Amino acid sequence: MSYSDLIKQNISRYEEKDYADMFSFYREVWPDNQLHLDEKIWEWKFLQNPNNPDPSPPLWIYKRDGKIKGQIASIPFLLKVKDRYIPASWGIDLIVSEEYRMKGLGPLLAGKVCENTGIFIALGVTEDAYRMFRRMQLIEMKKLTRYVYVLNYKPYLKGNLRQISSNLLSPFVHFIKSAGSAGKRRAGINNITMEKLDGLDDRITVFWEKVSVDYDFAARRDASYLTWRYLKNPYRKYDIFELRLDREMLAYCITRIDYEKNVRVGYIVDFLAKKKDINTMLLRALKYFKEMKVDSIVCDVINRDIEETLTEFGFSERESARDLMLKINRPGVDASLITEKNNWFVTRGDSDMDYTG
Repeated sequence: MSYSDLIKQNISRYEEKDYADMFSFYREVWPDNQLHLDEKIWEWKFLQNPNNPDPSPPLWIYKRDGKIKGQIASIPFLLKVKDRYIPASWGIDLIVSEEYRMKGLGPLLAGKVCENTGIFIALGVTEDAYRMFRRMQLIEMKKLTRYVYVLNYKPYLKGNLRQISSNLLSPFVHFIKSAGSAGKRRAGINNITMEKLDGLDDRITVFWEKVSVDYDFAARRDASYLTWRYLKNPYRKYDIFELRLDREMLAYCITRIDYEKNVRVGYIVDFLAKKKDINTMLLRALKYFKEMKVDSIVCDVINRDIEETLTEFGFSERESARDLMLKINRPGVDASLITEKNNWFVTRGDSDMDYTG
């Protein structure tokens, strides 16, 4: 029996009896990471996702002598591919005990997730994972690009400007560009109402079905998924806004406000609108963030048309290290179609990016 076969026979799907050993493993490999040591977050992430087709958590573990020594997890979701949906998974939380690193365990764990989903997608992986996925021949897609709109330059003059700029794209330089663009599009939002939602219902699902025709490849954003992802999230607090023109829903926008160093940042975490209405949504979001006295607005996205709108609006592009990589396992899926980079719609709210970093 080959070395790989010996490893494979000790990789299995997580079972309820593994719970205590799993958290012992976490304390070993992530001793200072409270996010991964929090049982409430673990249960939300792996037991409550409405898109998980299996009653078992989407975790695969490697055991040696009865002890867990490696794991990989996923976030199952439905991927819209043109006019149909395909089961897909975001790959997350690949971790191996130090004594088993560089011994081929990582690719074998990742391969197990790939076998159990129609399309496996990785977003924003580490350098080591990036190299591993390249060896596994995952297809490299477009990077998730960060766009920043500066409202107040003063915080950037405090503390270590260079360190802050590395996270928020030389914002002092782009302040004039953002400020100069803002005044050109004031008209047209007086009739737009923006209401904070405490809960989501089928209207959001209907809105997704209506608007998603603008996007060939995107995670399905229905009421059950958005409720789980944002309203039930035990780690982050999000605000969900509905934008309406008269009585018609024009967009939804999911935001949060946080500090990066001494900069108050407003994040546009997720949103949905017809492409023609993105500019209107941004105008209303800009008004809200000004009222909340944020210093910068951040929006991370993959979609050519939306990225062009952001640039025209006055957002400045920052190079991102968050690669999108995928592997297709579903028969009948046209690789040339799904790998068309400009047809995707991905935001900061996809995968686990917004609640891990």
